[in-house]
Amino acid sequence: MEIKISTLRVFECGPLKDVIIDFNDSEKNRPQSVTILAGANGSGKTTTLELIFSLLDLFKFSPEANSDFINNLNIVHKFR
Repeated sequence: MEIKISTLRVFECGPLKDVIIDFNDSEKNRPQSVTILAGANGSGKTTTLELIFSLLDLFKFSPEANSDFINNLNIVHKFR
């Protein structure tokens, strides 16, 4: 199974207050093959990766993991 994230929206998680990260290739309108997260110390790079890892970890135990398409996945959880 292949999972590609097109957009990640984060509210109030560590240094990420209200952030939308678009992983799409704007020319092809589909998720990019490679994404580079760059920023100053404390800007939320590690937090973003931890969130993505946690979301992907949920798919291991989720009955929806076999779905072909998930449009919106809303998870409300307070980290740290």
